[in-house]
Amino acid sequence: MQRFLALLVLAFFRCNSIRVLPNATELVLPPGRDKVSTLATEVGLLQAITRLQLARNSFSGSLATEIGLLSMIRAQFDLGHNLFTGELPSELGKLSGLTGSFSIQSQSFRGNVITELGELRECTK
Repeated sequence: MQRFLALLVLAFFRCNSIRVLPNATELVLPPGRDKVSTLATEVGLLQAITRLQLARNSFSGSLATEIGLLSMIRAQFDLGHNLFTGELPSELGKLSGLTGSFSIQSQSFRGNVITELGELRECTK
């Protein structure tokens, strides 16, 4: 049920409105959206999620610093194969409890690799 609610939240992203579901444990959007859109900064309000899977969905723009508020993520953090640009936010280092996979591959990020990624010591890949 909580996973379904998180999917519902993503539908609101397209309308520039979000309904906070503080008990949602997974934020998953199946791959394949062709419409390019930004990932709303309000995603940081979903602080109970343990899995974030938004790969291959044409999200664009900068990755908001609010992504670091998702410190409960343990199982998966996957934003791979989107269209993100700009610099990686140092707040990614706050995901230090992540023990599953971490993916930000195939993006157009610029700048140096942030040292804060060194805090993700328990990631499996």
